[in-house]
This record gives sequence, C-alpha cells and structure tokens, in this order.
Amino acid sequence: RGRPARERDESRALVEAAGRDEAAQARLVGRLLADGALGAADAAARDEVAAAQAALAAVPAGPDRDLLRTIADYIVRRAL
Repeated sequence: RGRPARERDESRALVEAAGRDEAAQARLVGRLLADGALGAADAAARDEVAAAQAALAAVPAGPDRDLLRTIADYIVRRAL
C-alpha cells in the first residue's frame, strides 16, 4: 500500500519465485529481514500466543490443555 507500484510488483514476483528457486527464497528472506517485516511478524505472533496461553487458564487442566500450550510454545520458537 505505502510502497510504489513498481516495488510492490517486484516483491510479488520475488514471492512467487521463492516457491521455486532457493536463491529467490534467500533474497526474499533478506528483504523481509532488512525491512523489519519478520521481526514485526514475530512480535505479533508472540503477542497472540501470550493471549492464547492466558485464555487457556479457563480450560480444565489436563492433557488437552498441555497439548495446546505446547503447540503455542512451538509456534513462537520455530526457526525460519
């Protein structure tokens, strides 16, 4: 939205190429890191997971709640 159309088109093409080409994937990750997009997405994910884990307090203790907590932990600990 805030970027020039040419830059958006280049980014879209890079995203499409990244599914087929490892070099394009590396360029895409580099661009996302440089733009701060991955950091922002990580922070948003951590906020959502924290809210989800707080909501788990209403779920009765047991293996189901433990599994949900484990999945939430995994989501924010995985690496790109």
